[in-house]
Amino acid sequence: MADDPKHAHLPLTALRSFEAAARRLDVAAAAEDLNVTPSAVLHQIRQLEDVCGCKLIVREKQDILLTDEGRALFFATRDAMDGLRRAIADLRAEGDPNEIQILVMKGANHKRIREKIVDFASDNEGVSLNVNIEPVVDLGSLERYMAIFATQRFASKLFDFHVIHQETLRPYCAPSYLRRLESADRAAAAIRLATVDGQETENERLTASLREAGFEKFNVISFPTREDAAEAARQGIGIAMIDRNMHQETIIDGVLAPVEVAGVSIAKTYYLAVKKSAADSGLLRQFLRLF
Repeated sequence: MADDPKHAHLPLTALRSFEAAARRLDVAAAAEDLNVTPSAVLHQIRQLEDVCGCKLIVREKQDILLTDEGRALFFATRDAMDGLRRAIADLRAEGDPNEIQILVMKGANHKRIREKIVDFASDNEGVSLNVNIEPVVDLGSLERYMAIFATQRFASKLFDFHVIHQETLRPYCAPSYLRRLESADRAAAAIRLATVDGQETENERLTASLREAGFEKFNVISFPTREDAAEAARQGIGIAMIDRNMHQETIIDGVLAPVEVAGVSIAKTYYLAVKKSAADSGLLRQFLRLF
C-alpha cells in the first residue's frame, strides 16, 4: 500500500511554493505572496523536483522559465488550488447567511448601483455587505464573490449575467465653455476634458473625435466617478461624457449643452453577474430584486 502512487505523500508546501513561483514567473514576487524568503521558495521547488524526478524550472536571475514538465505540473496544481479556494469560499458563504460579498468593477462604479447598495444595507439591519471596487476582474478570485457589477461579460462558468442598466454617453459642457470652444483657434486652443478614472477607451474616442474636428491640445482632468465629471462640466471646467437621461433636467434648463463638434457617442451596458451556487440564497434574491 505504501508504494501505491495513489496514496503517496503530497508535498503540499512545496506545491504551493511552486504554484506561486510558476504563476508569477518571479521568485521574489512568489516569496512576497507567501510571506517567506526567496531562498525558501527555491528550497521547496528543489524538494518538489526531487519528488518528481525531473527539472521543473530554469532560473534566469530572479526570473524563472518553466520546463515542459513544469508547465504540465503548474496547470494541474493551479486547477487544484483554484478548486480548493472555490470550495473554501463556498463553505464560508454557506456559514454566514447574512453576508454578501460584492465586487464592483471600477468602470461600473455607477451612481445608481451605489445608491441601491446603500439602500439595501440601510434597510436590512444585521446584513453584511462587503463591497470591493477593483479596476478589473481578477479571474483567480471570482469565487470570493456572490455578485459582481461589470460593464462587460467575462469568461466564467461560476456566474449568470443580467443586464441591469444601459446608457448612451455623449459630450456635454457648460454653455459658457461651449461659446469659448466655438470661437477658439482650434489648432492653438487647449481643450479641457473632465474624464472618469479607468475609462481610457472612452477618453481616447472623445479625444480622437475632437482631433478630427481640428483640435490638437488637451488638458485631461480625471475624476473618480461620472457624477464628479458631470459636475465639473456644469461648473465650466471642461467637456465630459454624459448620459442624457441621467442629466435631462440640467440639459433642458441649459446648464449643460451638447458639444456637436465632437460627434462621438458611446453605448454602455451594465451587468450584474450572480454566482450560480448562491442563487438559492434568500438574501441574495432579495438583493437582486432591487435591479
